[in-house]
Amino acid sequence: MANLMQGARAQRYAVAAHALRDKALPYLPTVVNALLVLLLAYTLAHLTWRAIAPAPITLPPAPPPATAAQAAAAPEGSTLRQVASLQLFGRAAPEVAQAPIEAPDTRLRLTLRGVVASGDPQSAMVIIADESGREQHYFVGADLPGGAVLEQVYPDRVILSRENRYETLRLPREETRDDRVQSARTTPPRARPAAARSRVPQLPSAAEAAQAAATGGGGAAADEAVDDDDGATLGQYREQLVNDPQSLWNLVQVHPVLEDGRIKGFTLSPQRDEHLFRAAGWRPGDVITQVNGIALDDTNALQEVFGQLTSADSVALEVERGGRSQQINLQF
Repeated sequence: MANLMQGARAQRYAVAAHALRDKALPYLPTVVNALLVLLLAYTLAHLTWRAIAPAPITLPPAPPPATAAQAAAAPEGSTLRQVASLQLFGRAAPEVAQAPIEAPDTRLRLTLRGVVASGDPQSAMVIIADESGREQHYFVGADLPGGAVLEQVYPDRVILSRENRYETLRLPREETRDDRVQSARTTPPRARPAAARSRVPQLPSAAEAAQAAATGGGGAAADEAVDDDDGATLGQYREQLVNDPQSLWNLVQVHPVLEDGRIKGFTLSPQRDEHLFRAAGWRPGDVITQVNGIALDDTNALQEVFGQLTSADSVALEVERGGRSQQINLQF
């Protein structure tokens, strides 16, 4: 009897889920594309922060002190400069630029997933995965798996200290042979508390359907889902991205693609429901290389692209698919 009841709940949940899919189908291209564009803008914002971070300042060497003969031969016009050089209010401590540390690659089984470098070392943040693939955000000075400490953060690597020596952990890169490109994933900050989240319609996964049927909540969950709005607007997704970025990142992730050590473009990876991704016209492995005619391999233009993505009502994307380039025009 219990099995029959669970089967009935699962069937009701499946029927409601299919009804929701059919109801939302006309809105899928707009909704999914709005989501993808916003997540791409979010990624560009972080990479722009990294690109415009001030470089270390290298001070010129101090000139040698003047000899007595040179001082005597100095013209009278240099008197003010001589007075200024007396440092009557004390000598300021020279600003010393910290030289980058060159260290051998670490043997720890860690993977550097993402880097947000900054002119302020205390603001730099990295995402590192341990041996099991579990990812965690770290700041300078944090303890890492394997007994290491995060010491310095650079755009393409980090410096660790372990057992009184420095080691280097680099972003994964691979030479592009046979159209294979290694991408370094960028993930957003952790989600805010649930109270700050806004609702965005989401379709249930198969695992969620089975779990809901087992707990007896399938019918109620499905009814609530069907009662949601027919489609989410771009404004809803913008609000969702601000309040709870992780919830959107659970649907689709944006990965910067590296080629020969430089950003080539960005690829999109569906996380929950690939058929929604395909219904919007996208395919796994698509690489966005241009936005409104601006190439994404130019880090100096990322700020302009970010501004266009967050305010435009339409976007023209150049996408590389299967080694060929094609243009996709999106309307919101």
